[in-house]
Amino acid sequence: MIEQESQKSEQNIFCFGLNHKTASVEIREKLAFSAEQISELLLQLKNDFPTSEFLLLATCNRTEFYYSAREELNIAKWLENKNICAENILEKHTFSYTNREAVKHLYRVASGLDSLILGEPQILGQIKSSYQIAKKASSIGKILDHLFQQSFAIVKQIRTTTAIGESNVSVVAAAIKLTENFFDDFEYRSALIIGAGETGKLAVRYLKNLKLKRIIIANRSLEKAQSLAEEVGGFAISLGQVLEHINEADIIFGAAQLDSVILTAEDVQKSLNLRREKLQVLLDLAMPKIFDNNIERINNAFLYSIDDLGQIIEDNLENRRKAAEKAEFIINLLSNDFFDELNSQPQQQLISAIRKQAENIRKELLADFSRRLQQGEDADKLLEQLSYKLTNKLMHRPCELLKAIPPDHRDWLAIVEDVFLQK
Repeated sequence: MIEQESQKSEQNIFCFGLNHKTASVEIREKLAFSAEQISELLLQLKNDFPTSEFLLLATCNRTEFYYSAREELNIAKWLENKNICAENILEKHTFSYTNREAVKHLYRVASGLDSLILGEPQILGQIKSSYQIAKKASSIGKILDHLFQQSFAIVKQIRTTTAIGESNVSVVAAAIKLTENFFDDFEYRSALIIGAGETGKLAVRYLKNLKLKRIIIANRSLEKAQSLAEEVGGFAISLGQVLEHINEADIIFGAAQLDSVILTAEDVQKSLNLRREKLQVLLDLAMPKIFDNNIERINNAFLYSIDDLGQIIEDNLENRRKAAEKAEFIINLLSNDFFDELNSQPQQQLISAIRKQAENIRKELLADFSRRLQQGEDADKLLEQLSYKLTNKLMHRPCELLKAIPPDHRDWLAIVEDVFLQK
């Protein structure tokens, strides 16, 4: 377990978790949580540690607890007490970061620098989803809220100023690339995608570009499967119909979050018998895995998991590696800035907030007047209106507060006079 000593501070930020570098699929599966489970865990964490803030990120390649607290919490022990995973198992496969290192780690994760596929963009959407879950559960406060909003801005900066997003090398893209080792006549091939979530959608869209003969989409919600099928000209079925259709598919993607295996070795053997032993490629991108490991023992059935893909996705990464060096520099610089700001004096924090609010007002007005200028309105009149509105918006709140000051509080009035009136 990688640990770092907590700095003494009123506000500390921590990250505890595991990922594809520290734990196998079997270990990661123990900490694989659905959105509903994440919400419940966040509520339990807030109940057990009411003065702390929490956000839980859980994907197929990582589970990470981000939290703000005065002291480091024993999350591993907490998970054991919740009968989720034994502490002694977690100690061997987890990491823990504090303050600047925790902030830096988040920025690296959000930018795709810590992903199985360097620079892959899917992780940012997953982090944003986790952020929304935490907001809904009221488990984050101003510290984590600011941290994650900052991470979104930094990812945008990195993707704008570096080539980290060039060359499509996501996990799904790597899986699609793998199928090219088996087929070169996709126009005669069919695929079955089990799951219509983000991973399933991405797989379907890649497969559409291959111009497959047929795409079958299976999902727990038939309506969701039908919606995706309509988008790509595919065919929708329910999860209960999967076994009726697996023999029709040359390529089978597992991308659903299920509590148990959906395809057993026996199921696949029956499918191959119906296909007269024509090979099938099965790509299990789900977490936990939903295809039986014993499938790989069957002749003409080629099973690959996320970990297998990690060994064959080195192509198209050289440009990203070079871009990653620049991204690391940006992250090192900005992670220091964030924590310096977090621990700055209250006056400085207030100044930053005021400046940020004023900047937001300026941008909002500028965008509106730029639009009106493009529509042909008179530039001089617009400029006069802009200056007038900017003054009003900036002064409205201070004036309202000034009116609320009791007349006998002359010391308060004197302070305001010194701030706003030049002498």
